[in-house]
Amino acid sequence: MSVSDSITHSSINDTFTVVSWNVKGLGHVIKRGRVFSHLKSLKPDVIFLQETHISVNEQRRLRILKLKYEYNTILNKRVGSLLLKIKQKYFELGDKPEKLLASQLRGERISRNPKLLLKLNFLDMMDKLKANIRNWKLLPLSMIGRINAVKMVALPRFLYLFQNLPIYLPLSFFKQLDLAVLSFVWADKLPRISKAHLQKDLKSGGLGLPVFRHYYWAANARALIFWQWGPPYDDCSSPLWLKIESMSVSQTSLPALSTKHQEHMAARVCV
Repeated sequence: MSVSDSITHSSINDTFTVVSWNVKGLGHVIKRGRVFSHLKSLKPDVIFLQETHISVNEQRRLRILKLKYEYNTILNKRVGSLLLKIKQKYFELGDKPEKLLASQLRGERISRNPKLLLKLNFLDMMDKLKANIRNWKLLPLSMIGRINAVKMVALPRFLYLFQNLPIYLPLSFFKQLDLAVLSFVWADKLPRISKAHLQKDLKSGGLGLPVFRHYYWAANARALIFWQWGPPYDDCSSPLWLKIESMSVSQTSLPALSTKHQEHMAARVCV
């Protein structure tokens, strides 16, 4: 058997070898199989092309298939490494709550410093809203359409933060938020109707523009309602935060704390 010279072709990041040969004296199938197995054991990534039985077009087709296989292998490795980097970004080892993927998907960012909660969550959400408003201004929307966009997109985002991060928000925050919303509603033109009238419901002659501060109050009042009339702490339907807060008070209960606070506020009003 005489074997011709090897032909090496460069792939994207690798090389492969195509070996062609002329078989003489190997007419038996079993003998040829043994020779093929021996050659493959010497170099596993070799493609064997038998010139006496395979045409030139078939050789080219096999070479293209080899190139395609090598390209897919390299592409899968690169995609896998890219996914690994993304996972490492959000699932870092150690106590880093702000890197958790779940919190990123939910839209909230937790920090060890409580003073940063306002900046990392509410102010960041306001910046995102302003960026959305810049894109929405290019759309041919009516005033009612703009108000509905605020209801469907902006309001659920802030309501989620109000419910899950019950921190103190200054009045300046809501003024800045209303200013951004009103500039979008009026398309950067002078207002022709007062904000209070726009924020009335439809039955009262308004357009139902959301009052974000009222939603903030309602979200905080919701916690007090859970304290007073929520499900039992050992109930499976009870929120996890309610169980944690009930365990944090040892000598009293959450309804008692709420009652004491109401009595204290009533005493201040009477004085």
